[in-house]
Amino acid sequence: MNYDKLHDTHVKGDDEDGFWFGDPCYVVPGQLWESFCDAWQAHDKQHEGDDDFKHHYVAETHDEETGVGFYSWSTAYGDGTYKLFVNNSAVADLCVDAGTLSAIPMKLIKHWKQQGHIGEYEDLGHVVSAEHLNGAIGCEGGDFYWGKVDLPTGYSADHEDDEECEEEGWFF
Repeated sequence: MNYDKLHDTHVKGDDEDGFWFGDPCYVVPGQLWESFCDAWQAHDKQHEGDDDFKHHYVAETHDEETGVGFYSWSTAYGDGTYKLFVNNSAVADLCVDAGTLSAIPMKLIKHWKQQGHIGEYEDLGHVVSAEHLNGAIGCEGGDFYWGKVDLPTGYSADHEDDEECEEEGWFF
């Protein structure tokens, strides 16, 4: 699995079924998870000395089997619960257990599900329709934005600790 900093920051959410937002540890198949984490750590290690390196950037990863790409970024404060906003309205509280969040096309989530690589995922994140995902994509200080979607995880974010995630049984 590759993991590279996204360079084209104007992206159109082209999956007609939308994108799933949440911690990728809940949906990236087990056989791909270690490869994903290894690529993530290798990318950060390789670029930590770059003049423009920031730990908070959006990365693009491609599933090797399908070629379908998805986006990931680190939260500012690691694990916890973060609010997802669409059109400035809170639509979901996303639990994070791996210090990262992702926007994954539903066609890839459905492929993994049909292949039997993942189980139930519906309550582990939130699907945003593609109509809200056109425009600039980025992450500054852990605060993610894309089109009409905002997912703040930085200092000003309404950050909650892991107790809510534990109560919901989201830890595996």
